[in-house]
Amino acid sequence: MRNFVISSGYISFKFKNGIVIACDTQGSYGSLAKYNDIRRLIKLGSNTLCCFSGEVSDTQSLINRLKMIIEEDNQEITPSGFHRITQRILYTARSKMEPYNTNVVIGGIQQQENNIKDFILSNVNHLGNSYSSNSISSGLGNFIALPFLRSVSLENLEREDAIKIAEESLRIMCYRSTRNSNRIQVGIVDEMV
Repeated sequence: MRNFVISSGYISFKFKNGIVIACDTQGSYGSLAKYNDIRRLIKLGSNTLCCFSGEVSDTQSLINRLKMIIEEDNQEITPSGFHRITQRILYTARSKMEPYNTNVVIGGIQQQENNIKDFILSNVNHLGNSYSSNSISSGLGNFIALPFLRSVSLENLEREDAIKIAEESLRIMCYRSTRNSNRIQVGIVDEMV
């Protein structure tokens, strides 16, 4: 498993009325900042947003597989459905000894039976292991940005404040890591989707 062009970490968290997922746009070849405009936030379906970190070619391959599944399926896939599909793809690849070197965070709004909206935020790593949490990050963000996010009362934040916290988290990551840049993407999944 050799890495050529890798992307850095992402941060994501739930706030009062939605989910924020944020990342930078840099692709690194070793320590060389080779690409400055890699879009890593992908909209899947009408109410699901995902972000990737790791090997860019593996990420592109996984995105293509997910888009093929969307085209083949006649029904809308829920965020938890995308989470399970991604987990199965990555776990199967690992079992065949051909793992994708990528981490995926999936966030979205899922409609429950009694018309209550549920915010889903889950992560799948390169081995196919998955978990759900109120705040998720990858790469150096686990050590740099996640403690900062946990020190803030995220569940009471409004949309504008959540964007400011996400930008501040990525600013901290940019200052501390050579593989992060100051060009960022911020995606929001909320009830206005």
